[in-house]
Amino acid sequence: MVNDVAEGIDAKLLKLDRLVAWTLFLVILAYISTGFSMVGKYGFNKLIPIITATQIHNNLCIPMIILFLLHVGVHFYFSLKRWKVIKTNNE
Repeated sequence: MVNDVAEGIDAKLLKLDRLVAWTLFLVILAYISTGFSMVGKYGFNKLIPIITATQIHNNLCIPMIILFLLHVGVHFYFSLKRWKVIKTNNE
């Protein structure tokens, strides 16, 4: 019974991590795009005005850090389980 709960939590964590990873990917793409727009590289400044790019770029910092920490935290948890640092009930 306890193992079923643990496996359910692990499955939910894995689904959460997939969502976080894809969201982080999109945030990083937006961060890079706005950065290129700010410095006028590769024609990105024609797509996004510099003022808008600067505002978006500055506002993406905190969400990117939070998403990164969530992503790393979940993978660190699974690594600790795999290395048997975190014990499961059937071991």
